[in-house]
Formats: sequence, structure tokens, C-alpha cells
Amino acid sequence: MVILGEGLWQSRYGRDAAIVGRTVLVDGAPRIVVGIAPRDVGFASNVDVWPPLAPNPAEENRGNHVVTVIGRLKPGMNIARASSELNSVTESLEREHPTRTRGGEFAWRG
Repeated sequence: MVILGEGLWQSRYGRDAAIVGRTVLVDGAPRIVVGIAPRDVGFASNVDVWPPLAPNPAEENRGNHVVTVIGRLKPGMNIARASSELNSVTESLEREHPTRTRGGEFAWRG
């Protein structure tokens, strides 16, 4: 899977919305395009390709909170419900790993 930056989507694929769901080569490897990140995504707007994060849980430090996640609400989902679900996951992780997990912060952008 991969998300294309809007600049690359425009320059290489002519803003073709049908690219979503298709396979493209990224560093010689086939990847399915799952979305387009807009230029005003909020940070790192000059990124051409957004690959998935694939951390190794055995090597991760639960106190390392440097990952920012960007997502889109699925149809029928609202911010209040999504926030509630994310807070529930955070609380569960805090209970499961009380000495290694501290609450995450969720910032919503409309």
C-alpha cells in the first residue's frame, strides 16, 4: 500500500482519481495506491510517497511518541465517535502497559 502526495499525483498521474486502487511501482516494488495526501495535509507537504509504517513491536519503545497519524473518517463516522473509539484504545493500552504507555493526544482538523 502507498499514499501518493498531491504533487506527484498531479505531475505523474495527471490528477487521475482512478489511480486509487491501482498498483504502481515504488522503488521497484509494486504498491497499491490507497489514497492521495493533499498539499495542505498539515505537515511534510512536499512528500511524494507515503509508505505504511511497519515497526517491529519487539524493538519498539512504548514511551516513544513521535508518530503522527493521518486518517480519513469512513462514511457514517463522526469526529465525536472516532475520538471516543481512539480514547478507548488508548485507555486499554494504558491498562495493558501501565509503566510504558502514556496517553496519546488526538488533534482533529476539519
